[in-house]
Amino acid sequence: MPALHWAMTRSGPETMNIGEAMTGRRRPFASSGGRLMKRIPFPGSSRCRHILTTYLNQRIKHYNKNRAWAYLGGNCVGPGPRHHGGWFPIARLPMFPTKSFTHRGVDLAYMVAGQGPPVMLLHGWPFHKASFRKLIPLLADRFTCYALDAAGMGESGWLPDTDFGFRAHAGRVRALADHLGFERYSVVGHDTGGTVARFLAAEDGARVDRVVVLDSECPGHRPWMIPPLQKLMRSRPGRRVMKRVMAMPGFARLALGGCFVDKTLLDAEFRRLFVGFWLADDRRFGGLAGYLCGIDFALVDELADLHRRIEAPVLFVWGARDTIFPRRMAERVAREAPCCHAFIAVEQAGFLAHEERPAEVARHIADFLEAATQPLPQARPARHQGR
Repeated sequence: MPALHWAMTRSGPETMNIGEAMTGRRRPFASSGGRLMKRIPFPGSSRCRHILTTYLNQRIKHYNKNRAWAYLGGNCVGPGPRHHGGWFPIARLPMFPTKSFTHRGVDLAYMVAGQGPPVMLLHGWPFHKASFRKLIPLLADRFTCYALDAAGMGESGWLPDTDFGFRAHAGRVRALADHLGFERYSVVGHDTGGTVARFLAAEDGARVDRVVVLDSECPGHRPWMIPPLQKLMRSRPGRRVMKRVMAMPGFARLALGGCFVDKTLLDAEFRRLFVGFWLADDRRFGGLAGYLCGIDFALVDELADLHRRIEAPVLFVWGARDTIFPRRMAERVAREAPCCHAFIAVEQAGFLAHEERPAEVARHIADFLEAATQPLPQARPARHQGR
């Protein structure tokens, strides 16, 4: 696998420009982030353009200060170990043995751990099944956990005609349940995985016992960065630009730092799993782009109606300081959802509450799922906790 070629020089160029950082060319072609942004087909809003331009200019200053230059050889996986700890390609995710099954020509990867009633775990974007690496060991003594890589994500495959829509993802989870012979099962979903879980509960209601939604889409809400990213990633030049930007030092902190309250969790392992992993292979990056472009906000806006069709009780668990799907909005959705059993806010946690507070999140999930054998009242008003 081609490596990132990294050089620190005192005899070479004293400074570098953003053109060199983005393209690997040592000759100048753009001396600032603003000039570069005029040359690339970036279709985002002026706010998004300004943020990316500011970031690029910061990287120029960083490189010039350290008199460093870098060029990206082939499929780059991130900076070398001198700065930022390094990102490296990974052959396997640091979890449990991966299994696979084929659905409509697409190989789908999943891992199994634990014993007890089956629970499906569905990740969001831009993550994969390793995003549950802290949660699974805390649930495995009471449940059999099945963490599935969605089509195009993690170790799962994809085809040029793969449908990346919410209903298609739900259909694949349902196919896995058929493949494994489940009569009943519960679902835990984070981010887009939480939306897939809700579509699954509505469409496979005869088998879905309970649903846990972790920091997921809310009707009427658009995370500001997603629509412009979708436009960018739909074109091949746009994907090339995005891949170059993701390979730059500091990208993970800029783009994913807001997912955490505790910024120290944005460590080398996290960057390796959820940034370096995508950059290590063009096909992986294509799946990442396809999944993103499959997010349909028209279907997100239908969630309020979908909630009325879900018969299984739903537990909403939210990071109290989530900036992507704000708590106040999630509380409103939970209050209006007839299927909502409870809303729980996890203090001192953001968008990735199951990464920041895995023990607390696992406790809420386990308590909720273990009560599956106990009948609930016909009316299930939302109980708001964690205030």
